[in-house]
Amino acid sequence: MGFVKYNSKEERDAARKVAYGKKMEFLRTPEGKLWKRNEQLKHLYGITLDDFNSLSASQGHCCKVCTRPASLNRHGSLYVDHCHSTGRIRGLLCTNCNTAIGLLRDCPERLNAAINYLKED
Repeated sequence: MGFVKYNSKEERDAARKVAYGKKMEFLRTPEGKLWKRNEQLKHLYGITLDDFNSLSASQGHCCKVCTRPASLNRHGSLYVDHCHSTGRIRGLLCTNCNTAIGLLRDCPERLNAAINYLKED
């Protein structure tokens, strides 16, 4: 499709509104949701939805840290954990483990300090 010349700003805006509506309608379909998830994974982590599903299967569809099944997680899915310095994907985690690692700023020393703190009791 090539360049389209509109007779007025109103005509152009109306066409944009129709196109936006069609896009939103598509994104509400199962196919649209899969397409959007695939695009998000490619943009954020450089992997496809097929890559994500393969990684999930290789982990038994469980969190790599606590081994909690993805089905028990919020939205029934796991989250991509990656190194913020290198971008390397470490694995898929449940909400709790992903949040905990994030709150500890991906720092092994902080995690060890937390472990030692818990052992004091």
